[in-house]
Amino acid sequence: MRTAIIYMSRHGTSAKAARALVKHLGPASVRAIDLRNEQVGSLDGFGQVILGGSIHGGKLQPQLSAFCEKRKQELLQKSLGLYICHMKPGQEACDQFDRAFPESLRKHARARGLFGGEFLLDRMNPFEKVLLKATAGVEQSICKLDMEAIARFGNKMQH
Repeated sequence: MRTAIIYMSRHGTSAKAARALVKHLGPASVRAIDLRNEQVGSLDGFGQVILGGSIHGGKLQPQLSAFCEKRKQELLQKSLGLYICHMKPGQEACDQFDRAFPESLRKHARARGLFGGEFLLDRMNPFEKVLLKATAGVEQSICKLDMEAIARFGNKMQH
């Protein structure tokens, strides 16, 4: 079954997760589409679709949210996986996930992924760095991307 991984990445973490999923699912049957750089055409050739993005200021990227709303009915006809990259622990991450995607898509999804995240200071603009330091006390890059969670998600999408 062909898979489309449609994602948004601000600093590269969601893209890193998408690349790990491509590797896990098998590059021959997967097409990764970065919404920042590509338009998504017809999904007719794909049996399953994975949507993923990162949380900034408690929200998913607006372009990915708009894609979910615009293509909701089409997505409900596919085997669906949803993931977020985030830096909040436990229930806060679950709450962010629930706010990120429409309820109908969350209920339909065969796999739901909370992949952890990263603070990549070298990829942030000066305003983002100041804001991160003020709100989270972060002064150096942090990587908490959960590769095991990505692998578990990939396994669910394969079965």
